[in-house]
Order: sequence, then C-alpha cells, then structure tokens
Amino acid sequence: YGAQEWPDGVFLGWDQRAGWALCTEGENRNLEPLDLDTYANPATVASRTRSRLYGDPDRPVDESWDGAALLDAAVKAWED
Repeated sequence: YGAQEWPDGVFLGWDQRAGWALCTEGENRNLEPLDLDTYANPATVASRTRSRLYGDPDRPVDESWDGAALLDAAVKAWED
C-alpha cells in the first residue's frame, strides 16, 4: 500500500457493531470494513487485511475457528 492511500498510517480495529476494519486517524480518516464474521479465524483476519492493504481482490476465506463456539458459549453463559 502507498502513503497516499493511508497518509496517517493504518490500524486493524474491531468494533462490536461494524466488525473488523482497517482504519486511520487524522484528517483523512478512512474506514475500510474487512467483511468478516465477528468470530473470524485470526489467520483469516490477517489474510484479508493483507489483501486489502495490497489492493488485491477479496477471495473466499474459511472463517471457521474452533475457539469461536467456546467463546460464544462463554458469553451466553455470562449473560444468563
């Protein structure tokens, strides 16, 4: 990626409403969603991030992650 696209640098962020996204701070704030599930496999997040930064087209990715079901169950148990 070039400095002209991300003049303030780039950060990987997660928001409970918007999900995973690339974002910047500063005057030219950009937000580019990664279009991944909340509980996406960390390797998938890294792969999609790299693709977006290099301007490659999105490809199908395997978002399955063994830890996602355990995390979801723990959150539901905490809510009850």
